[in-house]
Amino acid sequence: MAFTKIQPQQLQLPTFTSPSGDLSFSDLSTGIEINLSRNISGPININDLTVDSSEVLKLPSSSSVSSTSVVLAGTNNTVTGTNNVVINGSSNSEISGSFNVLINGTSVDFGASGQNNTIIAGDTASFSDKVTGSVILADHETTINNDTNHSLIVSFASGVTFENGDVQFNGDRGFLDSNLRVNSSNSVLFSGDFQVDGNTYFSDSVTLEDSSEAASQHWVGTRITHNTSSAVVDKVEELAQDTDLENILTGVNAYASIVTGHIITGADESYLVFTSPTFTGAIPFSGLFTAI
Repeated sequence: MAFTKIQPQQLQLPTFTSPSGDLSFSDLSTGIEINLSRNISGPININDLTVDSSEVLKLPSSSSVSSTSVVLAGTNNTVTGTNNVVINGSSNSEISGSFNVLINGTSVDFGASGQNNTIIAGDTASFSDKVTGSVILADHETTINNDTNHSLIVSFASGVTFENGDVQFNGDRGFLDSNLRVNSSNSVLFSGDFQVDGNTYFSDSVTLEDSSEAASQHWVGTRITHNTSSAVVDKVEELAQDTDLENILTGVNAYASIVTGHIITGADESYLVFTSPTFTGAIPFSGLFTAI
């Protein structure tokens, strides 16, 4: 039985089409060439995407996400609003507004109509309504609320440690709502003015620029004897014919007014020249008192 050879050109092949434009077909002289388009317009629905058997991306089926928002990993997240992103969050149902981002947070609240806010970690951390451009960086121990635009709140139950390099504050002021303690092996350096509006307490001596100790009235009062000799009291009372000069000489506050003086000798009479903030005078020794 004779066979007739049929050439490919003699075959009438069906027409191949790709309505989405994702595939392109070329009719060659010996067959059909099919190529995947480099520009795929979609929509494309992929249930599982793997490369070398490793999963590339899996969206959590337990989450509800608005059309312009994204949820990556995590469970039970409800995301509304526009252009919001949740990464590995769980049990978050109050994510709305626009351009807000949550990373590894639980049960957080972005408030109503907030935008450009970020929460990193945190458990029940929240923004007040309509807050803009702020950040919460927190642990999973404490409930934190940020109600200020363009601000950062950092909260960790075990503290915050900055290691290596300088920490710079370039704003107008630095507010500390707690005690500031510097370990004994370190120091504090103020290159500008240092203003204290309240009381300042030093538990140790204060050294000035000339390496001397700063002296307060109390410091001086603990080092100057204010008790007047009974012999002096008796002599003054005798000359003044007064029987109660004890308080006049010693005063009720020993360091209320510090008096300094010099003893001048070498002349016919010796003098005690003394000064205080409000008075300067001299007392000759010869008429008042003799050495004992």
